[in-house]
Amino acid sequence: MVFETDKYPVKFYLMTHEGEEVYSATATEPEEVVYLHLTPLKPYTNVVEGGEYVIKAYYLDDEIWKGEIEVKGVKPSIEVLAVKGEAGIMGLHLKSITVRVENAGDVPLYVTTIPENIEVNVDGEEIACTVETTTILPGEAKEVEVDLLAFIRSDELGEDHIVEVEVAGEKAEYVIPKLEPELELLDRKYEESLGTSYLDSVSISVTNDWVFPVHVNWIKVFVDGKECYASVIPEEVKEIDVGKTVELTLKLPLLKAKKGSNVKIVLGASSLELKA
Repeated sequence: MVFETDKYPVKFYLMTHEGEEVYSATATEPEEVVYLHLTPLKPYTNVVEGGEYVIKAYYLDDEIWKGEIEVKGVKPSIEVLAVKGEAGIMGLHLKSITVRVENAGDVPLYVTTIPENIEVNVDGEEIACTVETTTILPGEAKEVEVDLLAFIRSDELGEDHIVEVEVAGEKAEYVIPKLEPELELLDRKYEESLGTSYLDSVSISVTNDWVFPVHVNWIKVFVDGKECYASVIPEEVKEIDVGKTVELTLKLPLLKAKKGSNVKIVLGASSLELKA
């Protein structure tokens, strides 16, 4: 709003229609810009509800101007662009999420964790997150990267997981699809002990068509329904990158899988079943 006068200093008051003072500021010279804050003493607070306000200008004790202003508030739209994760021995570490935030409102939109006005949930549970304070002006859009501290256990990766981001009352979702790699049986080897044959190792190929790297430690082997530890060869292979296929040998414990036993190899939602 523009106001002209030759009387200075001029003190401006931002008030509700009920006469309650919200903020005041003084102009001491011509063409000086005065900012009247809707949330004084609460920096980076999003105005999510609009309202009508009165602005009054005083020279000394005399009211020399009065106007009205309508504030619609922030109007965010949010889109999740990407989620970054790292494969750990015990499961998937969610490291960050990138969101595109657009402000169609008439006041600045803030994305910040001090004060906290962004919330991230994984499967309905709020998780710790941090973000560099970002201001999005009316009509503007920005990409914001939010650092996460979240973990999904390897035995839970066989199902979808929902990441939800909320800013100023607006929500957006990202679905982490279930881990469902392609498993193929390549070979098996046996050992003899006291006239009985035992499965010694199984060779398989694993194709990772998931959205994150896969840790080989997530591969589980069951013999007759009971999980047993199987070492992975070659030992230097720890992760399977996105889009890659590797051949692995799973060496079973000695005398564990007697010939004829039911053996099941599980990785996420995929499995291979065979007779020892």
